[in-house]
Amino acid sequence: MSRPRAADGWLVALFLLLICAPGVLTPWGVARSEPEQNGELDVPVPVLRHGSGVGPWLQQVQDYLRLHFALRQPMIDLDARLKEGLALSSSYGSPVTRGRDGWLFYRVHRGTQGVRPELPFPPEELERWAQHLEASARLVTARGARLLVVVAPDKETIYPDLLPAGLPAARPLSRLDLLLARLHRGGEVATLDLRPALRDARRRGSPFERWPLYYRTDTHWNELGGTLAASEVLRHLGQWFPGVAPPSVSELVVTTETTAGGDLARMQSLQGSLGELRVSVELPVRCRFETSRAKWASGPETPLTGPGELECPGAPVGRALILHDSMMNSMLPVLAPTFRRSAWRLDWQVEPELLDHERPDLVLIEFVERSLWEGPPGPPLAGTSGRVLR
Repeated sequence: MSRPRAADGWLVALFLLLICAPGVLTPWGVARSEPEQNGELDVPVPVLRHGSGVGPWLQQVQDYLRLHFALRQPMIDLDARLKEGLALSSSYGSPVTRGRDGWLFYRVHRGTQGVRPELPFPPEELERWAQHLEASARLVTARGARLLVVVAPDKETIYPDLLPAGLPAARPLSRLDLLLARLHRGGEVATLDLRPALRDARRRGSPFERWPLYYRTDTHWNELGGTLAASEVLRHLGQWFPGVAPPSVSELVVTTETTAGGDLARMQSLQGSLGELRVSVELPVRCRFETSRAKWASGPETPLTGPGELECPGAPVGRALILHDSMMNSMLPVLAPTFRRSAWRLDWQVEPELLDHERPDLVLIEFVERSLWEGPPGPPLAGTSGRVLR
């Protein structure tokens, strides 16, 4: 009986050691977590201030220790690797779909984490989308400006061949197809379909075939994809505004480098272990602009954070109002030099007050394709801010 009792004692001691180790090692900062890598906002060191009370300070201490206790990052990494190695991600409801050749996809609506058929676009929902955009167009044109609606294609729309095997086939007409057709019939909203240009850039023999257009581990397109999309926008605007033209292919200088994984890798706590190829584009422009970097963006993408106003003297178009989501980040350096003044809003609600303040010649609305799965917009132009699309 002595041997089993001795073994039990060692097991108890080991258990207590493991339980106590994080608390003992935390003051020395051993293997602290990396909030940005995990898609978390950092928590500052708690400070007890006079008059603030002990209660709020204790809450701050709790929040800080929850984020920074020792060995947290190795535990997060081990958990992510176990789920990856044992193919348990789908069991835990991950929105990330693992495709071929290491490609990750976000909320693939025809097969997210299992076989799920693509749902049709309810007619009433489609009509609400169309009516909302048509109401926006009427507001814009009543002030003598032009409106252009651009939908950024989802990654799986351009790279369906890299989705995992076994997913249900896509419907013959996507939600984007149906929306564009409905708006075309209405005749009030000018739209631009970016899919043909991006698919053409992928084809064999294209000058861009060697590079991806989207990040492998991120929801966004890279600078090359964004540049080609922006070039299509400029090609369309050239029909309305003399002097507007896209850059020529010979002007685009493409470079690559490796970086940490993107937002999809971060959703699985694998940003540090899944690398990414950052594809950058240099092109001659009159005005260069620096985009602000979100605190949590430690991967390849640098989303725009909040409103901004940019100026480029001598540009061919006077004033523009750009309403957008984070897909616009890679398009901004190409589009902004077209306007003498441009106002950028991380939102796509056209508000009369904003139009009267900016007095734009052009209003450009951009949102990502998956927004069509997130429900229709709110009441058309009710004077309140619309949803911020990501």
